[in-house]
Amino acid sequence: MKHCLLILLTFAVFVNVGTISAQDAKPFKVIGSIDTVPNASYYVSYYSNDSLRYDTISLDEKRRFVLSGLISEPASVSLYVDNVYDKNRLGDWLCYSFWVEPDKETYFKGLRGFRKQIVRNSETQRLDDELDREKAPLNKQLAFLRKKIRSDNHTAEDKRAYDSLGRERDELELKFIEEHPNTHYAASLLAGYVHHEPSFYARSQRLFDQLTPEIRSTKRGKRIQELLSKQRSVQLGEQLTDFTLADTAGNTISLSDYKGKYVLVEFWASWCVPCRRENPNLVKSYNTFKTSGFEILAVSFDDKRDNWIKAINDDGLPWTHVSELTGLFNSPLAKKLLVRSVPDNFLLDPEGKIIGRNLRGDELNRKLSTLTLSD
Repeated sequence: MKHCLLILLTFAVFVNVGTISAQDAKPFKVIGSIDTVPNASYYVSYYSNDSLRYDTISLDEKRRFVLSGLISEPASVSLYVDNVYDKNRLGDWLCYSFWVEPDKETYFKGLRGFRKQIVRNSETQRLDDELDREKAPLNKQLAFLRKKIRSDNHTAEDKRAYDSLGRERDELELKFIEEHPNTHYAASLLAGYVHHEPSFYARSQRLFDQLTPEIRSTKRGKRIQELLSKQRSVQLGEQLTDFTLADTAGNTISLSDYKGKYVLVEFWASWCVPCRRENPNLVKSYNTFKTSGFEILAVSFDDKRDNWIKAINDDGLPWTHVSELTGLFNSPLAKKLLVRSVPDNFLLDPEGKIIGRNLRGDELNRKLSTLTLSD
């Protein structure tokens, strides 16, 4: 069973494309029961009409419930059990996740034990369960290594093994998408992959093209296509979208002002420890190549001006700095350029085309050394 928060975040990326009309929406119904403990509260959430719906459910004397609503295509329902009976018991906050489908009654039973459930009469859930069974051996090994890595008793080999198993699990999911191109579940898997792995745009696009026309034309398919279109705009060889922001003195600075020079558009923040750790390397690169036409335009995702200015002065950063002062997650520019974390950067050629992404330290210097820089 998927982690509820991850599912909600994945779907939240796609809630701004269109709305579900009354003609599109169809009823679903869940007839369920929960093998639970005393004094728990029960909440559900799912997407309908491109909005996240929240509701509470009540159990009868036999611990049964009924949930109904309107959806236009298969949707993931998250069911939260908040046990106020004993706040110290492991699993007091429990989340089940299962798929419902339009014009269908789905039967759900939540069992005691960590996220155990039985779901019937949902083809999408059947596919979810099938993939979970395939991933179970890998998930068991990953859980063991994750626990070990979080302790003091781990080695570099443990981390390498963990990363390798994670990639193997990803490949299972990608293969599953290829083998089930005419299912909403494959589109849902791809949606998560597209959102969380934007650097693998080419493979995501190929997987999307392999979906059947029927699935590509669904609302979920159109949302994936929209995000892929945004990702295409920040790939190597593409022109980075122009933007204009205020510098530390309040003057407006545009990216297009740097046409004719190689420029590193560096995204950072005063609160970002890896950014601050990288700044001395950036200063060295800047001092080495600035006389040859290399510039840095730093975009801060701070939300407090004083912290921003202090970090610039403390780290001795001599290039131009701009900011929206909105923070990262409220930044319109971050959303437009698909910058989801810092540090990050784009290296642009004199025409404003992307020739490098997220280059650091020696890697940045090697790249700059291969370019024909001039005043």
